[in-house]
Amino acid sequence: MNDMARDVGRLEGRLQALEGSVSAIERSIEERLRAIEQKLDRLTEAFNMGRGAAITLAKLGGLLLLALGAAAWFVDRMTGWAR
Repeated sequence: MNDMARDVGRLEGRLQALEGSVSAIERSIEERLRAIEQKLDRLTEAFNMGRGAAITLAKLGGLLLLALGAAAWFVDRMTGWAR
């Protein structure tokens, strides 16, 4: 019985050490996941800002194209009218 109690005590000690190391690993994983989530949030924010800038640039380009097309049409009609 004495040997069994000693073995059980040794196993309990090993189990407590294992639980401590698992807890440390879990904390490390949580910290890493938190850091990854923060980086992902920053990347998403940058993407959304870039997307908004691209849409704005496309709209401004469309307006510029419309203005140049109207000017070209006006010049084409005016030269024909002046003849």
